[in-house]
Amino acid sequence: MNDIANKQLHRLVITEMGHAAEQATAQFYKDSDIEQYQYLATLESHTCDQCAHLDERIFYVKDKVEGLNYPLIHPYCRCTTVPYIKDLPDVQSRWYRGKDGKGHWMKNKDSSQNSNSLSFSEWKKMQNLPQLSMKLFRALPSGALNESMPNGRIRMDEHAKRYYQELRNSDRDNITNKIVKSTKLSTLVVSSALGHILDSKYSLRAINGGRKIQHFYPDYDMAQSLQRLLLNETLEHDIIMLKHEALEAHYMDDLGMFYEDAHRKANETYNYQKALLEYRKRRNKS
Repeated sequence: MNDIANKQLHRLVITEMGHAAEQATAQFYKDSDIEQYQYLATLESHTCDQCAHLDERIFYVKDKVEGLNYPLIHPYCRCTTVPYIKDLPDVQSRWYRGKDGKGHWMKNKDSSQNSNSLSFSEWKKMQNLPQLSMKLFRALPSGALNESMPNGRIRMDEHAKRYYQELRNSDRDNITNKIVKSTKLSTLVVSSALGHILDSKYSLRAINGGRKIQHFYPDYDMAQSLQRLLLNETLEHDIIMLKHEALEAHYMDDLGMFYEDAHRKANETYNYQKALLEYRKRRNKS
């Protein structure tokens, strides 16, 4: 048990140190008027699919959202970013962990001869490691966290809380426009759903009994859906979630229904949890 506790403490310390370092880097970008950054995933065999998918992608600093397109994507995330300025050369070398378990440096592609530098997928091919597929990760939710892991549910809840707050602090119009573009839903539906999820407060059942006026508790699966919507990697149940939340908001805000009744009625038309479970079943069979 002591070994498990020490391991969890180590992960917590690394996570908090990483969070502080990346926040300092983000502030440096803003103070230095750097407009864009490039995401660099850690080159090692057990890097999660979500981080690997972001490798080499370029984002605007103003669109930075921790947990979505900026580290830390998840607890114990070791990925980082570098400033991106068009026409300047890429980083000359990248660190990776070899099959021997030790760290090494390898020369990056010559940016004068290639439009892109060395990507995570190309590195995996060079190392003869299996390519990423959803099947390899079918036991895990897409954020590389799982309830069966030690303290898994706690970490999932913390990730959701942090991500919801990042969205609250972000440019809402920008987020809304991105989701409208990726889903083809109306601005009214998307803005109503986001406001319902992130901003609205209702009389809800409290954990210790009774009711209190509060936000909805951040939900990990919904946080993952919101991430995909913003990355334009939308799944069917993500759209169902938006429609459900917008309809539920109508029932509660316009018709004065309690949450339990509004949720049940919205499920008659758009059942997010049912669609999510059906998706997981299909994924596990693939």
